[in-house]
Amino acid sequence: MKHIGTICALFFGLGACSSLPYNDDIGFLVSAQANAPEFPIFLNGALCKDADGNPGLCSKRIKTTDTLALHFDPQAYAYNLTIDCTNPMVVPGASVPAGQAFDLAITPAEIGGLKSFICEGFIFPQDRVNPPINAMFDVRVLVEDSAYVPREAITSTVQDGNTYLVLGEYARNAWVYDGQKWSQHSKDTMVQVKSLVGVQAYSESYSDRFNFYNYTGPVSQ
Repeated sequence: MKHIGTICALFFGLGACSSLPYNDDIGFLVSAQANAPEFPIFLNGALCKDADGNPGLCSKRIKTTDTLALHFDPQAYAYNLTIDCTNPMVVPGASVPAGQAFDLAITPAEIGGLKSFICEGFIFPQDRVNPPINAMFDVRVLVEDSAYVPREAITSTVQDGNTYLVLGEYARNAWVYDGQKWSQHSKDTMVQVKSLVGVQAYSESYSDRFNFYNYTGPVSQ
């Protein structure tokens, strides 16, 4: 019976099948045991995702005065949560009931002046204990000096029917892609473009502060 769903999908399409039987994926590597962070969590309201868009692994930048808020969606099962962070940080675990969301805050006092830290979390479902099953997440946090002032974002404007990117008054060096080719600019605070379709840009200040506009790169001349 376990192959019925596959056979239906291959030969008739899922719409032609009356049902797709469920199967426990026993025999597959457990995600945490494979060092594959996939458990979804939110950091200060944003889903933790890696560069490929997959949940469970991410980096996060916060200020020295910020609290890092972790949010966990409700699950259909109760689970035990443990979190291991960079020494000397201690983050308490929890036993989370089925159907309940869970929130956890890591305060500046708990961060204790660290410039960066890593937290690995492990989720142990209470309905799958023999053998034990677990998932994981991995969060890497950079703690930025609260005195740092980031550059203003690159914006666009239209003047006398012409479209410009506003790189900002501190744009010492810049790269701009007009949809067809890249161009380099020095101390140009505004750059004219034909349209905003496909446009990318970033600029660097004297103090090496950067700002960006739809940048996905890489720059190629």
